[in-house]
Amino acid sequence: MKSILCILALACVLASVYSQEETTATASPDFEKCFFYGKLPRIRKIKIKGAASETACKRKCSEDIYCVVWQLKNEDKCVHSVVKYRQKEEINYGIHGCKFPGKIETTAHTCKTYTGSPRFQKFAVGGEFGYGAACAQYCELNSSCVIWQWNKDTLSCWLTTYKRNHKWSQYSVFRPYYCNDDE
Repeated sequence: MKSILCILALACVLASVYSQEETTATASPDFEKCFFYGKLPRIRKIKIKGAASETACKRKCSEDIYCVVWQLKNEDKCVHSVVKYRQKEEINYGIHGCKFPGKIETTAHTCKTYTGSPRFQKFAVGGEFGYGAACAQYCELNSSCVIWQWNKDTLSCWLTTYKRNHKWSQYSVFRPYYCNDDE
């Protein structure tokens, strides 16, 4: 009976040390980024009222941490591509170029304004990714990546990137939000 109590006490001590290590790990520079835990992301477009210019549309996008691309249609209609999510414990995701709480990283890619409308594509990256930060780094290397997601059960990495849809080029411009204005 005493040996069972000793084993339980040792397990409690080890568990408290382990949880302290986890707490310390969240202070690393990777966790200053916009990483979200236990959430499955998807991108949805929403119309924004009261933003009839590029400047106003971009400003409204800056007020929403989940806004990844802003678009101006017909010179007066603002549309934001935003990250929506649902709870899914094994999935973690992050926003490319975003530093918590919704600031643009200094290392983010240079901004470019495109004609047309954004078309988003989600695809799996081959291989195993032992940590979400490795998946995030893979996204950071791709200038058209807007969000990454990592499955901690399967160690898989998925990226969502944008491409320009030329069909509406004369009626629309768009630009990723999390980029640096050195255009």
